[in-house]
Amino acid sequence: MMDTGASTVAMAVELTEESRPYRAATTHPIEELRDAAGRSVLHKDLNPERLTAAARLARPNWINDPMREILVYQRLLVGAPAGPPKLIAAGTGRGTEHGGGPAAEGWWIRLEHVDGMPLTEVGDLDRWLDAARWIGRFHAWTDTLDHVPDVHPVRWTRGALAGVYCDAVAVAPNGSMAPILSHGARADELVDLLCSEPSGVIHGELTASNVVIPTNPDRPVCVVDWELCGTGPRLLDLASLVVGWPDDTVEQFLDVYVTAAGRHGDDDPRRQLDAARLHLALRWLAAEGRGWRSPIEHRTDWAAEARGSADRLGW
Repeated sequence: MMDTGASTVAMAVELTEESRPYRAATTHPIEELRDAAGRSVLHKDLNPERLTAAARLARPNWINDPMREILVYQRLLVGAPAGPPKLIAAGTGRGTEHGGGPAAEGWWIRLEHVDGMPLTEVGDLDRWLDAARWIGRFHAWTDTLDHVPDVHPVRWTRGALAGVYCDAVAVAPNGSMAPILSHGARADELVDLLCSEPSGVIHGELTASNVVIPTNPDRPVCVVDWELCGTGPRLLDLASLVVGWPDDTVEQFLDVYVTAAGRHGDDDPRRQLDAARLHLALRWLAAEGRGWRSPIEHRTDWAAEARGSADRLGW
């Protein structure tokens, strides 16, 4: 159930009238504002009707909730490992902002603008490994919480995981995916593999475009866009991050993640990661079947990704 009460403010800030669209592509409109000191503030409009057409095609409707990212910043990230941007203000209903600046109705957040480059534009492997290390630390930190706050998470239950497989079966190109999607037992095997790994709080869409490498070298990597924060198999996050990297480099990602997450006792994290990578590929194949197309600069052959994961699983 959405909270439709008045807006809430984490920290008052006086804003100028100056604003401009934010340069990075996103699922919701983002404007860059300036506070009275000239610092950049990002205003993200989370109202359901502002979800982009591409995002509507990419996501099944049950995933969307305009309160989720607000709650993640208000309730979860306040104590998390350093890195994500600071929450400045948020609107959780049809009220208006009380912290100065223009009125803003509905669901929205205002965040500090972390100066830096998206990971997609960074060629230094060490910075990519820093992102794997950060998400491992974040997963380990959430396991220490006595109570995980309710942030309206996307719940990747067995049924939701199996549903992705079924969606992919319905839209996969004829013949090309037969070894993977040939019979229902594969769905059971994939879900069993996914559910055999540790489960907990996940970012939910840890693509390289959702990681900012700060200009300030003393600041940790900055993970943004928590709209799909949820609960489910932990390696779904790492699977999103390693897309496009060769197998030997993926091994480095996994080793860094396992160390940071404290997962050395796991039975077979490599096989579990391959299951997560296959699930991710099937999820995007299903989105393509609904008409979604990624931006050209991020385009991926998801059928090839699925076949590669299936080959490593011995399917």
